[in-house]
Amino acid sequence: MVFPYTLTNGTLADADEVMANLKYAKNNSWYKIIYASNISYGLIKFSSTIWQSENVRTTDAGATWSGSGYGAGYSADTNGVNGASMDAGSPGTAKYTTDSGATWNASSTAPPNANDIAQIHMFSDTIVVAGGRATSGKWVWYSSDGGDNWSQSTTGPVDDVYAIQMASITIGYLVDQDGSIWKTTDGGDNWVDTTDDFSITNDRRLSITCVDTDTLLLAGNSKSGLQKYVNSTNTVSTLYTASTAASAVTNWVKSTNGNYYIVLWYTGGNSGLVLDLLKYDGSDVYLKPLVSALGISDNPSSPQYWSELNNFCPLAKPVLIEVSDILYFNWGVNAILDVNVEEE
Repeated sequence: MVFPYTLTNGTLADADEVMANLKYAKNNSWYKIIYASNISYGLIKFSSTIWQSENVRTTDAGATWSGSGYGAGYSADTNGVNGASMDAGSPGTAKYTTDSGATWNASSTAPPNANDIAQIHMFSDTIVVAGGRATSGKWVWYSSDGGDNWSQSTTGPVDDVYAIQMASITIGYLVDQDGSIWKTTDGGDNWVDTTDDFSITNDRRLSITCVDTDTLLLAGNSKSGLQKYVNSTNTVSTLYTASTAASAVTNWVKSTNGNYYIVLWYTGGNSGLVLDLLKYDGSDVYLKPLVSALGISDNPSSPQYWSELNNFCPLAKPVLIEVSDILYFNWGVNAILDVNVEEE
């Protein structure tokens, strides 16, 4: 079944004009593919078939789950067969893997003075950064050896870091609680305030992604919109504003089709649950409401995971991955849904 996105100006997108149709999507909604009591929270991807949650691991794209995860309460990210994780609840503990999550090794040097971890990003098999809250020093950390040894940044913010992303081996961006945009050009050791700000409130429900070394996207926050920052021109523009504030947002993913996707969740319980899928194609923003009920008897009574997203660490565990234009979304404690975003 093919159905269109809605352009953010309220009109329907024309597939021939903007290539904006979703192909073969299930019932205009997410389709539940996995329900198992041991999956628990989070979802990271090492390959098209090897995924991991905080509790368990699959090597057959979710058909079966076994073994162990990257750690209950941990924030994790991957790059190929490599992964890094930090304990978001009791920071100062970190682990890394070089074998697609089969084994996780304790970091030789844990992140100094860490208190809370909001997000971790593994850009390459060596470059990893993390942001959150520190007991002293700067509130951001970096590793240049895949998460084995962590250092606290020399210069940077001393406010809550809500989101952090690297755009290259050396260039990266973070956003603090005031919306200030900070930039690093040395792999995370030193961060400089660009003096440019996103328009946000002191609200942790946001997520960023680097389109390139010059362009940053921010979605979520109580303003529930999508903003774009261009460093070379020092400009912040609003691409989309929703009428209702989002209760939580997922991490961003870049799909095989080249588009960027993120899911915003709106409060209302299962009967009124609304999931909005936002797509950014490099120039325009498209919205596809993915409305809930799902109608599955073993559906969790409430999206329990989302309650965690309202705490300090909104992205403590990534929940959205992509494999060959299929988005997989761990929406609750033990449920993983999928939707096809293949272009017409």
